[in-house]
This record gives sequence, C-alpha cells and structure tokens, in this order.
Amino acid sequence: MVVTLGIFRFTKFMNQIINEPVKVAGVFKHSLFKPVWFEWSNQRLKISKITFITDYKQGLVKHKIYSVIAQGNLYRLLFNTNNLDWTLESVWLDG
Repeated sequence: MVVTLGIFRFTKFMNQIINEPVKVAGVFKHSLFKPVWFEWSNQRLKISKITFITDYKQGLVKHKIYSVIAQGNLYRLLFNTNNLDWTLESVWLDG
C-alpha cells in the first residue's frame, strides 16, 4: 500500500523475523562478493538489487549483512565469516 501526502510517499510494510539457514550463490567482482540468488523454503529467489551491505563483529566473529530485493520483497541475509553459514534473518513484505 502506498500513500502520497504532498511530496512524501509512505509505504506500509510488515517485518517478519525468519532466522533460518539458506543457500546463497553469487559472484566475486573486484574482490567483493555479490549475492545473485538464495534458496529458502524450496524456492530459488533471484536478487534484483542489493540495497545495503555492512558488517559487524560479535566477539571474534565477523558477520556481513546484505539487504537485498527479490520478488518485490526486501530480505536481510547474514553471512557468518567464521563458519561460512548464511542465515535469512528477516523479510519485509509489502502489506
């Protein structure tokens, strides 16, 4: 749902916490990893846009977060650089 008030546009989204392991495939370009698709709930979701990348440390473990758009929804993928596991943390659904 999109509401326009003057020059401002407001979109209503619903955040859903997932915290499930996923498979992620991507490419390296200039030594940076770019995710291309991920598998979740027996579906392969093609990433159309990467909106944000950041990293943080939790103790000695470095995590990398990718916010991506796939099939019109915003997903937050977490990569654990210690054990090389991927987790789908959350999804923002248009609602």
